[in-house]
Amino acid sequence: MPLSWNEIRSNALAFSKEWAGESREHAEAKSFWDDFFKVFGHKRRQIASFEEPVKNLEGHYSFIDLFWKGMLLAEHKSLGKDLDKAHTQAMEYVQDLQREGRGEEVPPVFGNFRFRENRPPRFRGREQHRVPARRISQER
Repeated sequence: MPLSWNEIRSNALAFSKEWAGESREHAEAKSFWDDFFKVFGHKRRQIASFEEPVKNLEGHYSFIDLFWKGMLLAEHKSLGKDLDKAHTQAMEYVQDLQREGRGEEVPPVFGNFRFRENRPPRFRGREQHRVPARRISQER
């Protein structure tokens, strides 16, 4: 049975409190995403996979941090890391998926969001990327 909006809101608040201040990608990324899907009442394993392999131009495999076919491609970075690098990496994965004949698996509004939240004081004042999807769609 789907969760009500009140349940989702309550779960989201608990999630944000639990994850506030976490900054280590390699130590916590998988737990973060498992907990994220639980906010909506889903088990991540039934929806999305970690380290989805995709063959790059050189013929080697690269691995997408989190992939929900047709819905979400996430390149998770530690706090303070370059989000432009993460975006470039994700866009390369999209090209690689298309080259492999997996274009239908690419999320339809891919590349429209970048998030950075709950930054500790030492990171305040750095550039944040928050762009509405409709604005990006209009700029294309």
